[in-house]
Amino acid sequence: MTGSDFDRAATPTTWSLALGGLRDHVLVTVAVLAVAPRWLWTWVVLVQPAIALVATAWIGTVALAVFAAVALAPAAVAWWLAIRQRRLGYTVSPTRATLRIRHLGTESEAAPETDVVDLRGVGGIAAVPLRGRVAVRFHRGRTRESEPRSVPRVVVVPADRWPAFAAALDRAGVSLPWGEPADPQPPLGVVAIVAVSVIVPIAGATVGVVLAFRWLILF
Repeated sequence: MTGSDFDRAATPTTWSLALGGLRDHVLVTVAVLAVAPRWLWTWVVLVQPAIALVATAWIGTVALAVFAAVALAPAAVAWWLAIRQRRLGYTVSPTRATLRIRHLGTESEAAPETDVVDLRGVGGIAAVPLRGRVAVRFHRGRTRESEPRSVPRVVVVPADRWPAFAAALDRAGVSLPWGEPADPQPPLGVVAIVAVSVIVPIAGATVGVVLAFRWLILF
């Protein structure tokens, strides 16, 4: 990030994620799933479904039902996290290197419910850019003991708010996952993760629908 970019982003920036339709919600869900820790993503999206699918040769349709469940579980969790993003608003202050989180459904004029994250306590981030948004996951150990546990691990930043967010991280001494430009294209590895994150739950949903239809006919 250049000095001019940092200066333009130096004023506090507020945003909230408004998901206007199913397509937007699906994109945020996929971004949240793709930004998961690589080992966790590999286990829940690839290894567990593969084990259940291989077990079909010995267990039969029961293993297929397990495959449908374990394939859909990560997408369901990511879907819930995306819904949670709709209930949060953010104000980032690059000059103070802080991120203020506002709970949109519980605020009042007298005492709005907010959490403040001191980004100087962040050890690092993982980020996935996708269609005008950047999903950011704070690494473990980023918060101090005095900070509330309700601080989310995943923040979805609109692309036009990314310069201010990156400036706050830069001021806090947190290394960014990429340099210029501020709104990069996802690398091929991220594209592959996103593709698998979509294909595996779709396969699980298809198998689940077929099994449900079969059981309804038999019974």
